[in-house]
Amino acid sequence: MRTRPHATCTLRALVAVALLALAALAAGCGSPAGQGSASPSPSGASAVTEQQVIDLVDLTCTAIENDAPGTFAAINAGEAPYFDPKDPALYAFVFDRNVVNVADPDPAFQGRDMKGVPDAAGAMFRDALVAGAFADGSGRVEYVKEKPGNAGLYRKASYYKLVTGSDGVKYVVGAGRYLGPWEGTPSPSPSAAAAPPSKAAVQAFVDEALAYARKVGKQKAIAAFMDTSGPFYRDGLYVFAYDMDGKVLCLPAEPQKVGDDRWDAQDPAGAYFVRDLVAMAKDHGQGWVDYLYINPAQGDELQRKTSYVRRVDGTWYIGAGTYEPYEVTEAQVIDFVERAAEYVKVSGKQKAFEVFSDPQGEFRDGELYIFAEDFQGNELASGGQPELVGQNILDVQDANGVYLVKELIATARDKGRGWVSYVWENPETGEQQAKRAYVIKVGDDWYVGSGMYVR
Repeated sequence: MRTRPHATCTLRALVAVALLALAALAAGCGSPAGQGSASPSPSGASAVTEQQVIDLVDLTCTAIENDAPGTFAAINAGEAPYFDPKDPALYAFVFDRNVVNVADPDPAFQGRDMKGVPDAAGAMFRDALVAGAFADGSGRVEYVKEKPGNAGLYRKASYYKLVTGSDGVKYVVGAGRYLGPWEGTPSPSPSAAAAPPSKAAVQAFVDEALAYARKVGKQKAIAAFMDTSGPFYRDGLYVFAYDMDGKVLCLPAEPQKVGDDRWDAQDPAGAYFVRDLVAMAKDHGQGWVDYLYINPAQGDELQRKTSYVRRVDGTWYIGAGTYEPYEVTEAQVIDFVERAAEYVKVSGKQKAFEVFSDPQGEFRDGELYIFAEDFQGNELASGGQPELVGQNILDVQDANGVYLVKELIATARDKGRGWVSYVWENPETGEQQAKRAYVIKVGDDWYVGSGMYVR
């Protein structure tokens, strides 16, 4: 084996009313393809009616009102009354207000951030579904989706409804029925329409792939990872795999490279990125590596990529990556900070500070990270400079002498939210660069914020 001289780098409770309501579902509920090891038989599926869909959504809403965590666990575990393996055409799913798939019988979707992810026709139906629920309480949406147990794509109509769970959080519950085969032509790369996946999504994807590889073995796992129509090729994400000598075992985006020895492969900046990936997996078991690479979802454009790898065993490792956001917009920053403020309400202050200060956590996305400070200038959390947590930075000035922290405090305290402009060092270039930060007052005497460099 080659050596590397250096490395870069639930309670489950189902309420009685839900069980009684199940009797109204004449054919039972269904599981999407991919749940468990057996594939459902399409010949055994009954025609799902609109009333069955409505009954299942109402049943699930009632269960969530009584026990949200237990209901989500039951849905994710594929338990009745939320699906029946004999009828795969009917099942319940749940989203939160950020379009994260909170609960779904298909493990491939559980916990995934689906915001901005289109269907094969290019429609971002999940965004529309969540927006419609929060605006009107309930409604219907049509889209294109695979039909369990069948080949090809089908039109599907889903009914959705807003519900407040036992945890005080609002969720969107949905279920649907298939209307017939879709006659349209899928876009060549549905992933191209979506934003690059977050680092949290990449890490969850690799963890899912690792569990699968260890369960089914190397040969079956690689075959599944190479399947571009399978569950491990989605939303800008795919699994790559190498042995510890740099030989390509799996690369679905570039299948012609499978079997190649890439130990000496360099990116345009001269980095031996395959060696770095091997070293990270071999020496640390898991971790992130940055390098330059083509983005197949953007016409093979060269972009900065960061990949997360995990060692499967002593002979091979797997990984996946995301690309540098094309250009951060004001809308992205505002949405990012609003999600952080909402996270504080749901998870609590101390948990939020811990998550915000994780440089590789869900609130770190490219140049975006969350910081939190009180009105006395004490750093409460920072995903960009966690070493500042606990320090007082009230008198920090930028290169132009602007007391930026005082400006941030004044904006949050006096206006509740808003933008502040200043100059700050860009860690990517080491140069002073114009930056704008957006802040929101969260508590009585503190705020959260994030910023973007002005290009």
